[in-house]
Amino acid sequence: MSSDKIRENINSIINQKINIEHLYTQAEFGALCGVSKTTVGKWCNDTCPTADKVPAICEHLHITIFQLLGIDNPNIISNSERELLDILDKNPKLKTYVMSMKDE
Repeated sequence: MSSDKIRENINSIINQKINIEHLYTQAEFGALCGVSKTTVGKWCNDTCPTADKVPAICEHLHITIFQLLGIDNPNIISNSERELLDILDKNPKLKTYVMSMKDE
């Protein structure tokens, strides 16, 4: 999956939950994720959140990292990869650490 597709999916999901479903206001969601209302607006339209914000986004939008990234076909990833991602979903601190390491 290309990075553009991932970015588009992230933007679409955040926009859907914030601006269409009104789960939170942009200001409320920003406060929960530790960012400004302006940053949330950018996430809804054209930028991706930093890796350290992904766990909070998933937690507060009540979605998995799979959903946020647009991975809904279990055949896209192997069983061992799914197992590792499930472990990360259950441990937010570990997920934050692993996500921070991907850019190194």
